[in-house]
Amino acid sequence: AKLTPARHKHPMSALALVIFLWGCVHALDLPLEYPYLVDTDNCTSRTKQKALYLGYTLTPDLEAEPALDLSVQTQWNNVSDMRRYGKNGVFAAHPFHRPEDCPGGYFGSQADGDPSSGGLLFSVWDSRNRSLSCPSGAPPNQTWCQNLHSFPLSGNCHRHCLDCGLHPGWHNTTGTQCTVPLTIQNNDTFFFRLFRSTNLTTHTFEGRVYWGSVWTLTATMTNETYHRIPDFSRSRLPTRWSSLGLQAVVVVGEVFFENTTVGIDKLGAFHEHIGCTPCDAFYERETRSGVPRTTYLHFVVVLFFI
Repeated sequence: AKLTPARHKHPMSALALVIFLWGCVHALDLPLEYPYLVDTDNCTSRTKQKALYLGYTLTPDLEAEPALDLSVQTQWNNVSDMRRYGKNGVFAAHPFHRPEDCPGGYFGSQADGDPSSGGLLFSVWDSRNRSLSCPSGAPPNQTWCQNLHSFPLSGNCHRHCLDCGLHPGWHNTTGTQCTVPLTIQNNDTFFFRLFRSTNLTTHTFEGRVYWGSVWTLTATMTNETYHRIPDFSRSRLPTRWSSLGLQAVVVVGEVFFENTTVGIDKLGAFHEHIGCTPCDAFYERETRSGVPRTTYLHFVVVLFFI
């Protein structure tokens, strides 16, 4: 992964993850969400395809040099069998974390067996900090004041109860979610860049002024095999997309991070099935990597799931 340390810039080593997986999942009620539907295929926790969580090995370590600008890449090598299955999907994501109880989250892309679903996702959780308190008589309540918040700035971002489908009845996983609907096809490659675009600024939300920083996630899409320019007709912000030759670039989201100026001190990767799905439901393959530069050292891990 290409990383720009907080204090200076220099290349870092990256871990490239090549993932060959037998996947499975239930159809989505809404794009880019985790519905965790009631099982209809006799899928259980013992028979379902498990999620895969991996980490990047970087030099210098992010905890020593938090990143203000990082880039990773996901290539969807094969989703054809998923389409024949006709439902379910896979979320190829990158979780990130900040020190000092600051908001964190994940970003990535989702391919779905239903061609009308799938796309790009950027989710940020509010961060609980019980040492904080409301000034005397200040609104809205103590619970609100004990969180550092993420606020949506882009039109396709909104405050959201994140992953509440995983925990029915829970309403305490608040944050911000940005989505860009897009049908993903074989060999679509997404180059994600997450960076601090503005530091030490303010944002007004429901009449209250907060200070912090703005972080932007962009995605550059290519498909060298089919020279495909993606269909942006399902995007709620088609004017945000621009075609550059055989590439297309979009701002997936701009999010304000309250009381946050530090960089990212942890970066990971996960491959997760959306819902409970029995193993061997369909074949799917994706490749994760850092930025392809000769100054970077890549390690490749090949994983098979049957």
